[in-house]
Amino acid sequence: MEKFVGKWELAENAGDMRSYLRHLNTSESDIEQFSSILTDIGKLCQQAVLEGDDDLLVTVIHDGEVLDEDHLKLGTNFEAKTHDGRDIIYSTTIDGGVLTIIESGAYEATTIMEVEGDALYSKLIAGKGDNSIVVERKYIRV
Repeated sequence: MEKFVGKWELAENAGDMRSYLRHLNTSESDIEQFSSILTDIGKLCQQAVLEGDDDLLVTVIHDGEVLDEDHLKLGTNFEAKTHDGRDIIYSTTIDGGVLTIIESGAYEATTIMEVEGDALYSKLIAGKGDNSIVVERKYIRV
């Protein structure tokens, strides 16, 4: 978990964030608000802080403003709410240096993250199988 700790700035984004958000049943007004923010290279950051041995606090920041905070509890399922109040269940695992976050409930999504040097690679997958939407991102440590 320690290698994920730090501040990471979005450097590359490949994929259609609007389609990804639609696949998560995000409202059109939220898609309008967040799709450009979530792909804003150089201004969107994730900051990860280790809390204890198995908890990672991830804060999403855009241009200095906190957008979201998630407490990821390694190896456990836990309930949370989306920013618009929908119930989801997180399941977070780490295997071979790869952090996998599965979200289920109001939607199905998987995030796979891996650190190589000063780069964090993130694959966002909405849905499962042939109908899934994938967005791939690269962050650099700042």
